[in-house]
Amino acid sequence: MSATLLPLVDEWLDEKVSLGRGLSRSSERAYRVDLDRVARELLAGGGDPDRPALEQVTVEDLTDVPRFRSAIASLSRDGLAASTRARHIGTWGQFVTFLRTRGYLLVDPMLGVSRPQVREALPVALSDADLLRVITVTGQVDEQARFPWPERDTAVVAVLAGAGVRASELVGLTVGAVSRDDPPTLRVHGKGGKWRQVPVPGEVITAIDTYLVSLGERFDGPRPPDAPLFVTYRGAALTTSGLRWHVYRWCVRAGLDLPEQEAVHVFRHTYAMALVRNGVDIRTIQTLLGHAKITTTQVYLRMSGVEVAEAVQVLPVRGMLSAASPTR
Repeated sequence: MSATLLPLVDEWLDEKVSLGRGLSRSSERAYRVDLDRVARELLAGGGDPDRPALEQVTVEDLTDVPRFRSAIASLSRDGLAASTRARHIGTWGQFVTFLRTRGYLLVDPMLGVSRPQVREALPVALSDADLLRVITVTGQVDEQARFPWPERDTAVVAVLAGAGVRASELVGLTVGAVSRDDPPTLRVHGKGGKWRQVPVPGEVITAIDTYLVSLGERFDGPRPPDAPLFVTYRGAALTTSGLRWHVYRWCVRAGLDLPEQEAVHVFRHTYAMALVRNGVDIRTIQTLLGHAKITTTQVYLRMSGVEVAEAVQVLPVRGMLSAASPTR
């Protein structure tokens, strides 16, 4: 009897981890969802609906190429966005390559299957004026909040905009992650379980220290180094969903129209674009952001036509040409 796919998926994901590529829980879940969706189509309405499709589909099912192609085509029939279809197909492409390399599969059902072209959206960043408005409102008492905490809110914005961290990285910070050495840094636990030291401006540390004073006043003294840095008004660790809600509220108060799910990440884009515009090397930006691939960072180099036109206005040759302009 042909082996079912589930243990092979486990083996594939374990190999990814063993090769040192890193694999977060959210990435693992995404891989399994992508595989399971197509596997469900391979069952063609059969099988046990209460069990994962990957427990029921076998390697032999993948050798039925027309059936597999029909399952892949279902992604289009179901109206999934091009980016989602591309992700599903990319996941299956990696998994099939693993199966063939390990000798579990002799045919290539992915042969001739192409990924849809996805137009990559350029990152949206806040202008200096927008960022200033957000910082201003976080420093003010929110009259509509039940438990306003401007010191914490300002410190959160300082870390988002001054360190470019992801939402999960910010809520994972501990009190001991803050280093006040020269230069000051934050010890960040990033994607794939990788740690990195992110240098931050002194003003970020000042905002954090101001918050820590208020934290001690609220909860009877300083917290240990392994305690979460950012907490709710009850003292529990701030969660990613809680962070998203707070940041969205600040953006609304600042008059910015941003979707709640994107509001936190806009600060990461703002941080990266500020580095690009100030001439920081792309490899340095990659390290600061914790990107595994340079191609992920390079999206910030794709400036709009307006920005390119504005960029050339700072060329020193302008003044030289003006000074040397021929006279009649």
